[in-house]
Amino acid sequence: MNASVSKTVLIITDYRDLFYHSVRFKDTGMDVDQIGKFFDERGWLVRWKKFPEIDFRNENYQGQFILYQSSEDRNLFYQSYIEDILLGLKLQGAILIPDFYCFRAHHNKVFMEILRDITKGEELKNITTKGFGAYEDFAPELRAFQSKWVLKPSEGCGSMGIKLLQDERSKRKYAKKVSRSLHWLDGIKNIVKSYVWPNYIKQSNNRKKFIIQSYIPGLEHDYKVLVYGDKYY
Repeated sequence: MNASVSKTVLIITDYRDLFYHSVRFKDTGMDVDQIGKFFDERGWLVRWKKFPEIDFRNENYQGQFILYQSSEDRNLFYQSYIEDILLGLKLQGAILIPDFYCFRAHHNKVFMEILRDITKGEELKNITTKGFGAYEDFAPELRAFQSKWVLKPSEGCGSMGIKLLQDERSKRKYAKKVSRSLHWLDGIKNIVKSYVWPNYIKQSNNRKKFIIQSYIPGLEHDYKVLVYGDKYY
C-alpha cells in the first residue's frame, strides 16, 4: 500500500465480480487488479464492494468517491437495480464517478437528447430531436416534422432498430412497432373497462419510448459522438 494514502475510493463490482464495460465482440469486464493498482500508485486507498453490500442503514457514504459500472443486460433488468443503488448513494451525498446523470443516459436516448438540449455546447444542437413516451403522444405531431427523418428506439446500441423514414404511412407503422408494449391481460382489461365505463379512455398498447431526429442530408450511416469534458470522439 502506498504510504501517502490520503483519499479513499469505493469500487463496486457486479454479481459476476466484474467491473463490466461494453466491448464489441465479447462480454467481459475491465481488469480489476489493474484498476486497484492504478489508484494505489497514486496514493488512493481502494475499497471493493458488490452492489448488495451497500448498506444505507448502517453506513454513510456522504463525500465518498464511488467508481461504478453500468449494465447492458436484455431489458435492462440489472441496470434498473444498479440505478436504485446509485440514486440512494447520490441522495446520501456520495460522489459518483461518473455522475448519476451520465448513468441515466446509458441506453436511454430520450435522456441523451435532454442532455443535448440543456448543454452549453451550441455546436451539438445542429439537429432537431424529440422524444415520446407513447405512440399517442407522437401521432398528433407527426405532420409537424420534415418529410424525411430518423426514428430511434430509446434503448439499444449499435444502431439497432434505427430507421430512416419518409412517407407518413411508414412513419406511423414503424412508430407503432417500436413503441409496442401490449400485454394480453392489459388488453383484456382495456376491453372490459370500456364496456363497463363508456367514458373510459383505454391505456396505450404502445408505451415504449423512442425519439425522432431530423435527417442530415447525405448521411448514409448512424454515428455516435462521445463527449468527455472538452473532447469529442
